[in-house]
Amino acid sequence: MDCEYMPLGLKDTKQTAKGMSERCENERKLIGLPLIAKAQAIAQAAHKTVTAKIPSASKRKRDDESSAEGKVSKPRRKPPSRPRPKADKGPVIIIGLDIGTTGSAVACVVGAASLDKIVVYQQWPGNTSEVKVPTRMAYAMENDFDTDQWGNGVVGRMNACFFIKLHLDENMKKGDFRDRHLQQAIGNAIMRLPEGKEAIEVIKDFVSKMREHYMQHLGRTILEAALESTPKRVYVPVPTTWSLAAREATRQAVRDAGFGAEEQDEIAIIDESEAAALYVIKSLQASSSAETLEDNTCMQVIDLGGGTMDSVLYRIVSRTPLQLEEACAGEGAKIGGTTVDRSLHALMHNHFGSAFSDLSLDKIGPGSHFMEQFEKHKRNYRGPSKGKQEYWLHLVMKKLDDQDLMIRDRYDFEDNNVKITNAEMETFFEPVVQGIFDIIRKQVDRIKENDQPITSLRVTLCGGLSCNEYVLDRVEQFAKDFFQDSGVKVQIPHGPMAAVVRGAVLAGQAKLPIICRRSREFLGTHVHTRWDPNKHRVEDKFKCPELGFRSKNQIEWLVAKGEKLKPNMKPTPTLRCYHVVKNTQRPIKKEVLQQVLYKCSDDVAPSRVDHPAVEKIGTIQVDVTAIVREKRAQAKEAGQAYPSHISIDVGIELNMSSDKGVLEAVAKIGRKKVGTTTITYTPAPAWEHGLARRDDDK
Repeated sequence: MDCEYMPLGLKDTKQTAKGMSERCENERKLIGLPLIAKAQAIAQAAHKTVTAKIPSASKRKRDDESSAEGKVSKPRRKPPSRPRPKADKGPVIIIGLDIGTTGSAVACVVGAASLDKIVVYQQWPGNTSEVKVPTRMAYAMENDFDTDQWGNGVVGRMNACFFIKLHLDENMKKGDFRDRHLQQAIGNAIMRLPEGKEAIEVIKDFVSKMREHYMQHLGRTILEAALESTPKRVYVPVPTTWSLAAREATRQAVRDAGFGAEEQDEIAIIDESEAAALYVIKSLQASSSAETLEDNTCMQVIDLGGGTMDSVLYRIVSRTPLQLEEACAGEGAKIGGTTVDRSLHALMHNHFGSAFSDLSLDKIGPGSHFMEQFEKHKRNYRGPSKGKQEYWLHLVMKKLDDQDLMIRDRYDFEDNNVKITNAEMETFFEPVVQGIFDIIRKQVDRIKENDQPITSLRVTLCGGLSCNEYVLDRVEQFAKDFFQDSGVKVQIPHGPMAAVVRGAVLAGQAKLPIICRRSREFLGTHVHTRWDPNKHRVEDKFKCPELGFRSKNQIEWLVAKGEKLKPNMKPTPTLRCYHVVKNTQRPIKKEVLQQVLYKCSDDVAPSRVDHPAVEKIGTIQVDVTAIVREKRAQAKEAGQAYPSHISIDVGIELNMSSDKGVLEAVAKIGRKKVGTTTITYTPAPAWEHGLARRDDDK
């Protein structure tokens, strides 16, 4: 397909690492060496290749003379063609880049090294021990300093951006992440964007800072020449529930930040829950638990992030080789570690009113001393029966009435400390644990709807809140009750905070073992069909010059929610349509067939495009100018007048690329590809009566 790249488009083809086999030794020979030795080998190979490609002066002279003689005398005989040997692929630097709501991480490995060789970076500026760096950005133009600050550098009274990742999803509602009390407490500070900057720019700026710092680190580990010449494969995890547009926006921000700058570099998107699942399964394979991964075992992996919760449930089709299929569509929720924080803010507002709400963001917002104290209590909370009876947080509130007995019961005026009870801590966590329960129920119910019995199930928690003992205890008790002691096991992997970023690296190492995914939603397109007075509205009726009276505002669903999506799936979902070009007596400058793509997340899909549950996601465009001109020329050659209109029958195939979550459209007439087809995630223009199904009239 001659496919032009469009911003927010779906095209995401693999780039080939040009000439790497000539510059590098075979990757297998380098895997066992230390990283610096690998770099030296790469650099030496690159030097040899460059010198080998430059012939000496005498060699060039002989070649020139030989060529000149060939022109005077008889021409040379063409040597018989030989099949080109396949070049060995050189080393690849695989990078996992996890851009989180509250914290971000990066991990790396060279080539197909084993799981224990994956290195998660832990030397971020301002903190040398944490896996994640805070996802925060403060611009110099909004503050009184010379250079932009990021990560741990965002402190105090800075005007800063938090939760910036959430802006990339057009389905995100700010109300999902801050309730009325939090709004009253800190205003628009958390979800704000600087004036004149889009969310994708802020993410790009933050990731650019991460990349600059991390590449400096790699430059000290790997020779700079080798670092620049070695292809990089960057896998970026995103929430399972994110739209295709949000995924492409993330990929574009990462690319604009400098990743994928070289021609041979790649950037791919993967679901956070899928990345976590890969790490969990690979960890089990490498441990003594491998024997429990029997065929038909179901693996549910739930990633508890800062702002989102994602879950995927796989069935093990085969252990050797490892093959997995999604047993049901992935689930997600806008619940995470920040949910607990919002509950704290709501309680503080209820107890202390404006004395708390009027405090500045640097006193009570993300990164403040008040919230850092609470974060420690949150991590160590063990539940009502195991935890402390009271938790104290230092916070100066000057507007409090020291004669109010209810206030005095809550606030220590001598030490300026706030009291939080054990029971209140329990209520903070309740929305999170109930969200986990709800996701488990939904996915298990969907499997049962498909008549797929669960013979064995492992539930694995990862992400920040998975480290909390209370959350783990609650999920274990729920699983025991819900599955009635059927042997369901609840666990957390080693290093759960870095499970997603490690899994992203694993995804970039080799072909993924996932042979089948499930569609998260209905995917369809706007069509018009034969007019039926018993089915259609009068206002939808119009007359087509080709097929007579038609009804617009109808929708055809090409992919159903929960449908299996396999690589190179057959038959390919195809929209069979026609395009009518009017006034073709005049010369054709450009003619583009276009169709809007829609989605629906409901379990039952509506039939009309104007239904509230139907959302636009992008536009397919097919350039048919050459076809129209050809039909006009054929009429002229036959001695006929130019037609008043031309109808073109086209089949638009939607190819689902499961490895990268990419959708590609190919337009065909019969079996022949035609035109240039693109998919663009931009608001579509007003619908026109140009496209319809052909087979609906049969």
